[in-house]
Amino acid sequence: MSWKLILSIPGFGRIKKVVDDLFKRLKDLENSFHLFEYRVDQIYRNVVTALMANRTPVLTLHSALNPENMIPLGELLSREADSASIAGAELENDPDARFAEPVTAADREYLSANRRRLQVTLDMLLSLPQGQGNLMVVADLATSCLFHPGLRACFPASKLIFVGSEQGDLPASKDTDIVEWVPGFSAETGTIPLPDASVDLVLCLEVLERLTVDPMQLLSEINRILKMGGRLLLSTPNPVSWKAAVNVLTGCSPLSYGKFSRTRQPGLGHVRKWTPSEVETLFRAAGIEPVLTTQNVHHRATPETIRGILQATGVSNRLSGDTIFALGTKCGEVVDRYPSQFYE
Repeated sequence: MSWKLILSIPGFGRIKKVVDDLFKRLKDLENSFHLFEYRVDQIYRNVVTALMANRTPVLTLHSALNPENMIPLGELLSREADSASIAGAELENDPDARFAEPVTAADREYLSANRRRLQVTLDMLLSLPQGQGNLMVVADLATSCLFHPGLRACFPASKLIFVGSEQGDLPASKDTDIVEWVPGFSAETGTIPLPDASVDLVLCLEVLERLTVDPMQLLSEINRILKMGGRLLLSTPNPVSWKAAVNVLTGCSPLSYGKFSRTRQPGLGHVRKWTPSEVETLFRAAGIEPVLTTQNVHHRATPETIRGILQATGVSNRLSGDTIFALGTKCGEVVDRYPSQFYE
């Protein structure tokens, strides 16, 4: 990796030797944590400040690396991450007719935590080339019914089918005028109660990370019910996001899971997080060709400092958002029922 300092202000000539010495030392630290501690952009600002203030006739290496002018990397990363976080309370004051009114406290909590993600999902559905009602049959696998008014707005002429989960009954607040309700099924051991090649679009939102036994069973079933050329839109948390990188660099866990229940009831929380490349592998094994992107749905944007660190290490900003969105097209039958990367 090579680092360059471009100074376009008067005085470049008289500090060239100091700058060359500085970056020779930085290069020696290239693969260490200290490289980020020095932070090239901060050094640049120190140099410029010293020149513009004209306080020192000779710029020295010590003045360029003055620790008083630098915020420790961990503290800076934490500050930026905290300021980028979107609190649920902020979104509660942002009414959106695409969501049903929450009936229970659990509904309110769910919508508060997931409103932005569902908004991004609906926006993506509207942008599909086959959108605006031209998809004849759309199947939603166990997503909250709170976003079904928005789903109906995306596909006003389509048949919408909600397939419930195995864990509970269909919600009392379900609107049979918006979607057709189908009893739940076991995502990892059962079959989706729909005919072969009967669906144009399947939504599998925040389900993959909860599977514990056989994720390819679900992907295989999705392939079965999709028409050839049909689409699958899947979302799942990104365990290699910029936020995970910040957590590692500040001594925190890169993975986030639900809290334990005081009543000791088995939870439905996140069991395994899937990286973007792993999601692509699952899709292709299931005969579905994916196009992946990531979005920041729990944060406003990727903060400047961690974005620069990731770019310096070759990590694409396109795949560093906090949530993965994979849009796949069925191109054939299941290719590999048990991919060796995930199965013994």
